[in-house]
Amino acid sequence: LCVLDLQSGHMFALEVHRPLSSPTGLAVDSTAQVLYVADFGSHTVLRVDINEGNTSLVVGVPGVAGGRGDAGTQFRGDEGLASEALLKNPTGLALDVLAQRLFVADSANPAVRVVDLASGKVTIAVQRPGYYGHGLSEDDVGPVGLALGESHVPGLEVRWTIHANMDPPPGTTEGEYFHFDGTSIPDLVPAGTPNPSLPGMPLPPSILRYARQFRRGVLIWAGQVRFWGEDTILIGPQRGDPCPECTATGLREPPGICVPAPCEGQEYIWEVGDVVQILGTAPDFAPETELHTEPAVQNLYMAEAFNFAVRVTNVAPPPDHICADYLDPTWLIREGIVAKGSLSGEYDYVAPT
Repeated sequence: LCVLDLQSGHMFALEVHRPLSSPTGLAVDSTAQVLYVADFGSHTVLRVDINEGNTSLVVGVPGVAGGRGDAGTQFRGDEGLASEALLKNPTGLALDVLAQRLFVADSANPAVRVVDLASGKVTIAVQRPGYYGHGLSEDDVGPVGLALGESHVPGLEVRWTIHANMDPPPGTTEGEYFHFDGTSIPDLVPAGTPNPSLPGMPLPPSILRYARQFRRGVLIWAGQVRFWGEDTILIGPQRGDPCPECTATGLREPPGICVPAPCEGQEYIWEVGDVVQILGTAPDFAPETELHTEPAVQNLYMAEAFNFAVRVTNVAPPPDHICADYLDPTWLIREGIVAKGSLSGEYDYVAPT
């Protein structure tokens, strides 16, 4: 690995405490002073400390090549630990520094993998139909170069969270409440919404909506959220010093699903800075009741050498399959995803009707 000083024009070798085998792709995290290297010959991606030269494995098994994606018996790593996934001749890399996600052009499998650097897990980011069943020879490749655009997620930002337990009943009032500035969406709770009540405790009007939760530009949860509008008190504390601009409240209600699933212990977790897309109202979540109709966008550009083409795909939407327990089919159809049946244990494909 060599470094070119653009000011002086001098070039020098970057000391790396590990032999490399045809490094072909690079991505840098300048804040962490880390360089990610696609090591073509060893079928791995490495993490290099720019200052010290120390290396660690990010994804792949050194020296073990995965088989072709459409026929190889060793193709492994659709979902799971990145250290156990099998790559084959990785080339281009693209790093989302904010989300800490590394996209890998797994050229000869061929597909684009994405590694969540915080958890060390890998999933498939792109596998367009043309990559499979095409009869490529061993020398042919899919994507070889990657470039990632900025993430744009329209929605509302979580400004404050609080964990509250307001009995009864359990399950709908216990959990992580998130608060935000709802003055820009007066239709969050439509006029005329009835006031539910509990024995001895009147409640403000609320409505159940479908919503998506994004963190650092990445979708992490989708499901049902109960919202209280701007003209009501905040559930839990009153509006005040902790969040003077907060005027509306939300709380998850079952069902919901983490992306990727499962996410034990994270069922009710929100963080300040999360972006929430508020969609249609229950029970049918009709598109005409959506409040945020503009989709999330993060474009991934892929150079395909043997196809003489550059393709682009949006990697922000939900994946086309999610493995989870049974969820209400209405919003599964809304998302166009696949759920795992709780009784049969097999995949139940939920298609739009």
